[in-house]
Amino acid sequence: MIWKAHEFRAFFLALLASWRFRYSMKALLRFSALLVLTACGSAPYPSSHAAPAPVERAKPVIVEPVSQVSENEGPVPIGAQDPVWGSRWAPVTIVEFADFECSFCERAAHTLERLEADYGPNELRIVWKNDPLGFHPDARALAEAGQGVFAMGGSEAFWKFHRAAYAGMKPRWLAPKANAEGEQALVSGEELSGWVQGAGVNGKAVLTGLDDHKWSEKVAKDVDLARDLGVGGTPAFFINGVKLEGARPIAAFREIIDAEAEKARAKASAGTVRDRVYLEMTAANRAEAKKEGDAEADADDPAVDKTIYKVPVGKSPASGPPGAPITLVEFSDFECPFCKHAEPTVKALTDKYKKDLRVVWKNNPLPFHKHAMPAAGLALEALAEKGVAGFWAAHDKLFERSPALEDADLEGIGRELHLEPTKVHAALDSPRNKARIDEDQSLADDLNANGTPAFFVNGRRIMGAQSIEVFDKVIGQELERARAQLAKGTAPAKLYDLLVQDGKTAPEPERKTVPPKIDAPMRGAAGAKVTIVEFSDFQCPFCQRVTGTVDQIMKDYDGKVKLVFRHLPLPFHANAHLAAEAAAEVYRQKGGAGFFKMHDFLFANQSQLDRASLERYAGQLGVDMERFGKSLDAHDHGAEIDADAKVASESGISGTPGFVINGYYLSGAQPYRSFKRLIERALAEASAKPSGKGR
Repeated sequence: MIWKAHEFRAFFLALLASWRFRYSMKALLRFSALLVLTACGSAPYPSSHAAPAPVERAKPVIVEPVSQVSENEGPVPIGAQDPVWGSRWAPVTIVEFADFECSFCERAAHTLERLEADYGPNELRIVWKNDPLGFHPDARALAEAGQGVFAMGGSEAFWKFHRAAYAGMKPRWLAPKANAEGEQALVSGEELSGWVQGAGVNGKAVLTGLDDHKWSEKVAKDVDLARDLGVGGTPAFFINGVKLEGARPIAAFREIIDAEAEKARAKASAGTVRDRVYLEMTAANRAEAKKEGDAEADADDPAVDKTIYKVPVGKSPASGPPGAPITLVEFSDFECPFCKHAEPTVKALTDKYKKDLRVVWKNNPLPFHKHAMPAAGLALEALAEKGVAGFWAAHDKLFERSPALEDADLEGIGRELHLEPTKVHAALDSPRNKARIDEDQSLADDLNANGTPAFFVNGRRIMGAQSIEVFDKVIGQELERARAQLAKGTAPAKLYDLLVQDGKTAPEPERKTVPPKIDAPMRGAAGAKVTIVEFSDFQCPFCQRVTGTVDQIMKDYDGKVKLVFRHLPLPFHANAHLAAEAAAEVYRQKGGAGFFKMHDFLFANQSQLDRASLERYAGQLGVDMERFGKSLDAHDHGAEIDADAKVASESGISGTPGFVINGYYLSGAQPYRSFKRLIERALAEASAKPSGKGR
């Protein structure tokens, strides 16, 4: 039994409105007793590019029989009250736990819409579950309103509301509104009613239902399920039961989706009834996660990881005695509202534990926070000029002003701290301590602490701005462990290193073997010690986005790195294969220089890859157009393109872009530092090998 991928164009725009809603204080007080989570996610995975541009949510075109199998009893159940996009016959299902007031969930929504367009509703199903976080005052009301829209208008109406709600909430994250008392202003009934009306549902009826708590039971049930599954923040996803947390890049989703689709097809081919595939896949994947000691599945508190990680302090700024029995390492971002929310808790901990606690700061400015990197640069400039005391003074002032961190605000802080003006300007433009920031961010990647804030208590990870009770529990346990070592005679100065010396470190980079291609387009020095093999698709937006990173790599590692281009046009990109054939013909006529000029044309004009456009680009390069046309007509290079795709498949590469760097695999449009790490490692290994001279 075979499922084919489909690509559908979006064809309607959800009507957005700007009315406002105030949820009753009585309801808010009632819900405040629920479990309070304190991070907008296992936060977003760092990316070198901005969030994808919004894509219209396509109405799924599905024809299928009625299923007789209930999915409500599985480990990640799906019921009739869950909003759904796509077919239940799809081989892959993503169950999303999200919060309408979470900015990271809004970013992830764009990624899901891209996946819908790429895979189509017969290959991918998306299911919404509510997980309103307790410190988001509007989140619970919005979750219940969404359920009300679904109850009255079905899934199509829900997704319209979903889009309108995120569009309406986005300005509030950038400029939070306050009421007369200076507290955060709640969304008004007029505003919410407008979003509901835009989805084609009676706004007044939804407001009445909210006052009666008509949909509160469903939301509470979703929240309980999230806790049972170990969800520690939003957004969180279960892809056929495989957990993925945070607003991760699309490549992270595609890698899991493609692997799960393959397994699902095999299961169906082996005779599993199609509408039982999700249940069986999810059960197997959750069982495997538990078997492997999934920290979230086994932990008493889903936000706390029992694993000990090896977190070096290095030269990072710290407060408290170096020999303290507890070292709290914080990865943070001066523009992150949740980092600011966590600071009073950190201050309370330092007051409570005094000489028993050392706090270490590491920078992780997230790329979508425009002023986070300059703020980090300013703080490190204060460290360089004024020492540790200067750093913490800058730290306090930055969080006092956050999120108002425009250049003028940062320059003002520099003046208040009596920093050298020319150095402050330089720090804001291009921090001289950028290497230190990169080092901190690479460490965060290694520790799977990709969001902010992230804390490590003697190596134990706590994600998000958790309550002081969460920290107290872990600190209490770690104090016992530390004091036991001190009782054995361990010197306080060596205590922390001893406690984390056997801790978990970054996993070894994934390796893949790609057989060489004798005549492939190449950039860089032929004798370079490092070869980067890139598998790419000219219609893939993420392949296009990584081109700038690749260009920078070729510039920075001139003579040391060469790039070999291989084709991997994905089947759901309608023009990708022909574009690859066109580029191959240009390569045949004009060599590598011509190929990469065509490469740049294609990526610069991804929306125009039809036959006429391909001929226009080729014509500008001076190719023999008669030969070019005949080549495309006869598909002269089709076998070559398919051979590259076969090599990718046999090497375990299913998505684009994919890079193999002297055998080390890197998937997706990763940031520069991810490439740099593997390149530096490959260069070191190549330099360590005997040259073979004199033999």
